[in-house]
Amino acid sequence: MHRIGIAIGGTKSAVTFAEIDENEIKIIEKINIKTNPESASETYEKLVEAIDSRNFTFDSISVICGGPLDPIGGTINKPANLPGFDNFPIVKLLNDRYSKPVSLLNDADACALAEYKYGVGKGLKNFVYITFGTGLGCGLILNGRLYSGTNAGAGEIGHVRIKSQGHFARNGKKGSSESFASGGGISDLSLSYFETRKSAKEIFDLARKGDEKAKKIVSIVATSLGQVVSTCVDLFNPECIAIGGIYPRVIDVLQDKMMKTVRKESLPMNLSSCKILPCSLQEKIDEYSSLMEDK
Repeated sequence: MHRIGIAIGGTKSAVTFAEIDENEIKIIEKINIKTNPESASETYEKLVEAIDSRNFTFDSISVICGGPLDPIGGTINKPANLPGFDNFPIVKLLNDRYSKPVSLLNDADACALAEYKYGVGKGLKNFVYITFGTGLGCGLILNGRLYSGTNAGAGEIGHVRIKSQGHFARNGKKGSSESFASGGGISDLSLSYFETRKSAKEIFDLARKGDEKAKKIVSIVATSLGQVVSTCVDLFNPECIAIGGIYPRVIDVLQDKMMKTVRKESLPMNLSSCKILPCSLQEKIDEYSSLMEDK
């Protein structure tokens, strides 16, 4: 089967052309475009221009995007980083244009499906994928099926409050886990320790060099991420939790303290049956996730 995967992000989007089956995905080509977060129509035109620029015969199109969205109705409903995508009927537009089946998924759900089908979650029944990137969320595979909730809002672990107070309310709730355990949260936190804002990458690099301020931030992040992981261990009782985004690149400075918190805060019986691993697809996750359908 040949499929086109579309990933829509706040600053960039991508169109991936692929051959896909149950055991393997062959990426044929990927085209990146710049998203206009204020204009869904402009971004859409760039996406279809990319599709039409290739003589590619395909069977279906899959679209992934951050929530809120409505997979059944096929609309993107004004995510925080895409204010111009208010009730945007992406599925209908693509279906009308190409007369092919079109699906829509939350990007965290799509990442969970990709790792479940082609990565460390393969063969498991209960699996959690944590998106530890610019924001924080998770995708849930429960009893062998994607669980997305009543209106595709399940897995918003970044909105769970883990502290009574927080430095910034990244998602409208001070003390939320996303304020401490995400790339954006780390950058916000840097303002409490440095005179100028620093990126998550800069903080981790400084911590590796022994900078005490950066090491303090990393300690806070590791503890916070450990609280998130332990919450997932006890709430969902999965066989495996895979952490993606930043995590595979910073295991050397995060893992030990994170796992110390996980062991301290998780129920021993639940933790004993759960592996905590970095996502195995790593750099492939963006392309693979854009090609996922909930079937």
